[in-house]
Parts: sequence; C-alpha cells; structure tokens
Amino acid sequence: GTVLAAGPDLDEAELASRGLAPGTRVFGMRGPQDARGVAAEVIAISADDLAPIPDSVTEEELPGWAGLALAGLTAIATVHDAAGLREGQSVLIHGGSGGVGQLLIPMALEAGASHVWATGRAANAERIRELGAEPVAYDEVDWQQAIREATDGDGVDVVLDTHYFSTFEPSLDVVRPDGIVVALPSLADLTPAHDRGVRAAIPAIVPGRDRLDQLVHGMRSGTYPLEVSQVLPLEQIGEAHRILEQGHTRGKLVIDVRA
Repeated sequence: GTVLAAGPDLDEAELASRGLAPGTRVFGMRGPQDARGVAAEVIAISADDLAPIPDSVTEEELPGWAGLALAGLTAIATVHDAAGLREGQSVLIHGGSGGVGQLLIPMALEAGASHVWATGRAANAERIRELGAEPVAYDEVDWQQAIREATDGDGVDVVLDTHYFSTFEPSLDVVRPDGIVVALPSLADLTPAHDRGVRAAIPAIVPGRDRLDQLVHGMRSGTYPLEVSQVLPLEQIGEAHRILEQGHTRGKLVIDVRA
C-alpha cells in the first residue's frame, strides 16, 4: 500500500524518520490480535508494523511484496521461534511449493539445516528443487516411506507442517525422539503429539520492523524468491477464497484492492 497520513498519535515528522513519509510504498501486516484484516482500500495500521518497499521495486513486482508480510512473518516464527532450528538438523517441510513453504525452505537452509526435504505434487518438484530442498512427490510416492529410507530409518529432527490435517499425525512417525513437529494452523490440536511424548508447537506470528527488514533484505538479495500464482481484484475475493479452499495453491494468491 501507500502511506496516506499520520494518525492522531504520530506526526508526519516521526513517520518520515522511520522511512514512512506520506506517499511511501509500504508492506506489512496487522498484529494477530487485530481481526479487522486488510482487504480494503484504506486501513489504519501501526507504524511499527510497516516497512518501506525499496524504490527499485517495479509495479509488476508489487504483488510479491503484498504476499510477503504474512507468509514471511509466519515462516520466521516457524523456523526460529517455534522450531528453534539449529545448525546441522534435518528438516521435513510439508507443502514446500506453497506461499509459506517457499520461504520455509530458504530460511531453514539459512539457519544451518543439514538437509531439507519438502513434500509437494510432482508438478511442483522442480520449484522445490530450485529453492534448495529435495522434493518428495506425495502424489507419486509414500512420503513417510521415502523419508524413512532417506534417513536410514532415523527420521528427521524437525517437521514444519503447513498442511496439518492429513500430515500432522503421520509426521509423528518420522520425527526423531528428541525432535519437534511444528503445525502452522493456529487452531491445530497438538494432543496426539503430546500423548506420544513428541514435542510439538504452533508458531505465534510476531510483527515488527526488524523482521520486516529481514524480509526486505531476503527479497532484494533473491534469498526469499516468493512466487505469486495469481492476482485477483477485490471484487473477486470470494473466488480467491474458493481457490484457496480447494488446496494445492502454488505460491501466494494476492488480492489487488486497486483493481
């Protein structure tokens, strides 16, 4: 979006000192406790939850930045806060070609993962490979068996599960005894893991300028090459939700409130 003006508790000089002067192109997201959403032409949002988009970003590249904040902040919280991923650990990511999955792969590698496997459809295997992970085509092979064979039966240290519903409980069979399974849906039921003595967690998204700046650096350097599969106008937001509910969306689906 574009900054219109400062709110009553913040003057324009303070905005400018943060690089957010009126007219500046920005990206960000409201805190998880704010349920108002952002699918609107004009919103009010804390300056702490925004960062400027670099001037070098073209109009054609803006959809990627629109989809970056939620996916990127979720990925950071998953890899660093919930999983506490350490150098040398092995990782399985469910949904490696999805919007969050495409950021989980490079972030896991940045954190020092020794090996990253990512599930996805066979049609998306090349994309997963481009991001640096070894694809596991769940529509062609038994992914559990594939992971067991790849790890000599030991399993992985960390499972990052963007799917949850069909993959959470089966993942408990391929994680090492001292490993952890992170389920991304905020309402995920972790009871099956706890009943089996397996560590499990749900990431809590933490907005903020420092993490947004990390995403800016990753986008500009090409480390976080987030893919946008489709851009729809605001009037088609219902169709956008139907597409998401069907599953198998590759990358991010973006709503353009200007269209």
